[in-house]
Amino acid sequence: MNEYPVITVPKGQFVVIDGFLVKLGTEEKDQNETFLRDARNLLTFEGWSILRNSFYPNTLLKMREMRSNYYLSHHRAFFQLMKSKTYVIFIRKQGRYCCRRVDRSRATHVALSVKLGPKGQRLKYVVFDKPLSKSDHRTHDLYQQQNQDLHEIENTLIKNAPPFDTVDRENAILQNVLFVTEDQLGKLKGYPITEAKLELIERNNDRPRLDTLLELKKSLLRICLESSFWQLKRLRDRCDHDGMQDIFEDCKNQIQEVLPIVSEQNFPQLIQQWFDEKISIQDISSRYVVIENFVVDLESKSLVDPQNEEWLANLSALEKEQLESTNPLDWNVLKLCKEAYPVYNRKLFDLAESTEKNLFRDSSGGVHILEPEGKSTDVWAQFTCRCIIVNFQDFGPRVLYENVETTDAAGRNTISRGESIPTFVVPKTIGDKRYDYLLKNLDFFVSFNGLKTLYVKTFEQFKSMFKDSTLKQVA
Repeated sequence: MNEYPVITVPKGQFVVIDGFLVKLGTEEKDQNETFLRDARNLLTFEGWSILRNSFYPNTLLKMREMRSNYYLSHHRAFFQLMKSKTYVIFIRKQGRYCCRRVDRSRATHVALSVKLGPKGQRLKYVVFDKPLSKSDHRTHDLYQQQNQDLHEIENTLIKNAPPFDTVDRENAILQNVLFVTEDQLGKLKGYPITEAKLELIERNNDRPRLDTLLELKKSLLRICLESSFWQLKRLRDRCDHDGMQDIFEDCKNQIQEVLPIVSEQNFPQLIQQWFDEKISIQDISSRYVVIENFVVDLESKSLVDPQNEEWLANLSALEKEQLESTNPLDWNVLKLCKEAYPVYNRKLFDLAESTEKNLFRDSSGGVHILEPEGKSTDVWAQFTCRCIIVNFQDFGPRVLYENVETTDAAGRNTISRGESIPTFVVPKTIGDKRYDYLLKNLDFFVSFNGLKTLYVKTFEQFKSMFKDSTLKQVA
């Protein structure tokens, strides 16, 4: 999932998408004009420094220098923000593709027209790379021409690029940077974008997943209760000894009390193990894999910046293609993230070097490392988990932490793990040796370990009944 930086400065809110700078909430008629202006003139010095050092929006400069009159983009969010769209086709002249505006009935792609040059005399098109018709298979050729154009103008872009600016890593301006996913942008109802609005969207997104987990948990407990009661009834119906009837009733009560505790103590771990089984590890090579959009060097057990030019230069063309298909996380997101960054995939922490850290959550929901000498007054909750530290020369260390809150949430607020487990001791004999073996089996069957065995076995059977799509929904 693509993430985009939203910067709030006195002159408004701006988002950078695929190298385009878009001012949020601008009137429709002014929208094109807004993102064509020089970013340095739009933002404060601090805001410009952040953009220049991490998200320099220079795609319009590229379009101005390119020979092609189009620029393909796969970022749907950009076209959702820019409402004034047009329709285009591609025609081939003298061995090159050219974009031409047409009516809707003849179009192959959706686009946005932009005027370039000192007086806006040159018209070019930003084109959404997904064709309107699935039968159009020219996307590869169109990108090939675009990449060739970009390669030709590399030196010009480097020559005209503004110098890097020094930014104080502790500067409060970093707090004015939010990261918004494509999904969140599509669900926002208005501007400005605030943390409260984003948190509301996340809660609404998490609710169905948590509800699904809770429903699974309830169903699993119900099935275990019904199964154990049915087995108990079968034994009871075959037993005609009067002394056994009260024992069966006590066993039933024991099951009713202990099985919910078994569920509370084991469901989060079982569901997390199920998630782990379905984790997709995408191979780039025998040495590099991608997990949760992070590139892992298996030899050094470290994370790799997917945009590091020196590292990329050592990859083959096939490896670069495989890397691009995994949509790795842009590390600029981490650079500007002052809070610890949550990762919901424990496999990443198994393959990359990690260390346990004490963290705390502040009143606004942000997670930070709890320093030994720290005496923060805004500690909402403390916890310990595995962390991966990524050090940036200009921005300092950034923290990834293992977050399993979704699965843990499915087991909260019912029975404390520290609560004593009720135990009914099944007598070893009732004076009739024919029933001694039955009593021995009953004693294990209604014990905590016996009911846990039943619960785990039922969970394994339950997994096979669920489709993979259901797991993806809650994972």
